[in-house]
Amino acid sequence: MTDAETLDDVPGIESMDKGDMARALSGFPSQLRLGTEPDVLSGFTRTLSDRMISNVAICGMGGSAISGDIIEGWIGSRCGVPLATVRGYRLPGWVDEKTLVICVSYSGNTEETLANAREAEKRGCALAAVCSGGRLADFFDGKGPVLGVPPNQQPRASSGWLLCRVADLLISAQVTSEGLAEDIREAREILEQMEKELSVNVPTDSNSAKDMAIGLQGRIPAIYGAEHLTVAARRWQTQINENGKVLAWWGSFPEMNHNEIVGWAGGDLSQCTAIFLRDDGYHPQIHRRMDYTRDVIVKGGGAVREVSSLGSGHLARVLSTVYVGDWVSFYMAMLRGLDPSPVEVIEGLKVHLASK
Repeated sequence: MTDAETLDDVPGIESMDKGDMARALSGFPSQLRLGTEPDVLSGFTRTLSDRMISNVAICGMGGSAISGDIIEGWIGSRCGVPLATVRGYRLPGWVDEKTLVICVSYSGNTEETLANAREAEKRGCALAAVCSGGRLADFFDGKGPVLGVPPNQQPRASSGWLLCRVADLLISAQVTSEGLAEDIREAREILEQMEKELSVNVPTDSNSAKDMAIGLQGRIPAIYGAEHLTVAARRWQTQINENGKVLAWWGSFPEMNHNEIVGWAGGDLSQCTAIFLRDDGYHPQIHRRMDYTRDVIVKGGGAVREVSSLGSGHLARVLSTVYVGDWVSFYMAMLRGLDPSPVEVIEGLKVHLASK
């Protein structure tokens, strides 16, 4: 069976996809909705009415942290206060009693995020959480609002819910509001159309995600974005890692032109493919840098594939490139005969850490 025949064998894909990741990917556009818990949100607004918020920290790891990265780029420029994503066990020194700390953990059991929550309480921060339950929900009982997301999915398949719930909290905290609903609507409509073009039932000769997955067979992908699509490059890498069970890395322009480009020019690239995420809104010099770097890579025997964003709003342009990568990573798993959902090595690490 050829690679194309494998990806066009819908019953075969359904038998491999035991965790139903394809259904989760197809449902991603429907996750993009604001204001699903109005009572909780209005209460949060009242709670903060006499509190001056000077900055926001969104704490999370993995698929939960990606929602913070997207929020940081999408809302950060129109936010009335500085906003940053925090990864790891320790809060930055600037987090204090004037900080709104939003802890995001799909499972509610992420130990780094729980450590952040405990430290934020000690520092007197305003607190809020987004999770499906777990220890984080228990910890926040009486300390701050908890916005729920549907359980029993992989965190990386729930990014739409997570980022919209964080956006809800920021709107309720009155640090941002302008145009977010319109942005969400545009992104949802574009992804709904993309789902019709990238999903399992669409044959390889008409499906760009299947075609790219075939082209990445046996190769090491390196994904590069720039400016607002840097977060999309990072998301591509983590999806290829978790869904495709394949090593990959990400980088960004123009930074990679000050270091990594030398590596691309320095050896045999026959097993490497660079993926450039393009956007019409980039600074003009970014496109010139990408063009030059593409020539360097091709000259060294490497391959270059390009994906262009869709839409006019920031969120649509980011999520449209993210969505292609989500499907590519799924089809990479199918080509290797693997269920994309399980991540046993991560679960094993959690057991190891809990045993100490």
